[in-house]
Amino acid sequence: IALAKQPPETLESYLFVYFQQKYGLKDLIFVEVSSVVERIKSFASKSVEIETFRRILKSEVDEVFFWHLQNLRNDFKVKLEDYYKEKVKRSATASEASAWANSKLVSRITKDEADHLISVSYKQQELKLIRRSLKTFFDENEEKVGSENLLSYALFIEFIFNHELNKHSNQVSAVADFFGKQDELKTGFITRKQFLNFLDMFAVRNIPINPEVILSQADPNSSNKITFSRFIETLS
Repeated sequence: IALAKQPPETLESYLFVYFQQKYGLKDLIFVEVSSVVERIKSFASKSVEIETFRRILKSEVDEVFFWHLQNLRNDFKVKLEDYYKEKVKRSATASEASAWANSKLVSRITKDEADHLISVSYKQQELKLIRRSLKTFFDENEEKVGSENLLSYALFIEFIFNHELNKHSNQVSAVADFFGKQDELKTGFITRKQFLNFLDMFAVRNIPINPEVILSQADPNSSNKITFSRFIETLS
């Protein structure tokens, strides 16, 4: 989080800036930020989005991933609309499909609807794994409504988010581990030298790079402070 030509900020430092602008009193700022962090910890097990926020604060997940989840939420709504037009009412208007999808977001979905959503969202190899997990999750959390077994859409999207978070965490685990060891004081930053050390050890062996070019991406303000999110963005 940073404006052009300003030093980068971690999410935690941004919280301090926000509360400083809101209250101005230093002691109150620490109380408020500490309260927010504690609430994040206490609710993390109940919401994947809050757990993502917690991991961002700990430099275990990058900030871009949070927005990936929000895009995913919107994508699934569009896919529900497509399902309605393909499987429920082929002559449906866009407004009818949207209204149906919106009703699903606040209610429940069938196994067929859930399977359709994942089948149009994942490639075959990953689909096999997530389909198996979803079957177990559906069976454990389904509700009997009339003659149908249904799953709360809120639980379904939590299942998807949890899958995505675990997948992403595995993908960035080596980077997160390196970053955590280098950032001994838990400032949320590493230096340019530490960043280049990572490239030398892990990322680009036997691949020629221009250090100045890649450093200009990781630390565009030449502040010698590289956040975890910028680290991941540069490697992507």
